[in-house]
Amino acid sequence: MKGEPKAVKVKYAQLLKVPLASFPEARDRLDVPDLHGVYVIYSPKGRVAHVGRTIRGKHGLRQRLKNHLHSSSSFTEKSLRGKGSVLRRDYK
Repeated sequence: MKGEPKAVKVKYAQLLKVPLASFPEARDRLDVPDLHGVYVIYSPKGRVAHVGRTIRGKHGLRQRLKNHLHSSSSFTEKSLRGKGSVLRRDYK
């Protein structure tokens, strides 16, 4: 992080303080805001599995995470072998 602007460091610190949310069971609602921003998906072992951002789309984070759950993203294709529902198994 050396040399990064102070504003980026502040935003990064804020991101790390946000409580982790689990992916919902099938047919349950994804409880995340419709805002745009950066998100981190953690594996069941607590490792970073994916870092993404939303820059467009009507429903921001909710829409993008639903894309991952429904296998409509390159992340799920490449990392989860096209099975986004795997995210429901202890990914956060």
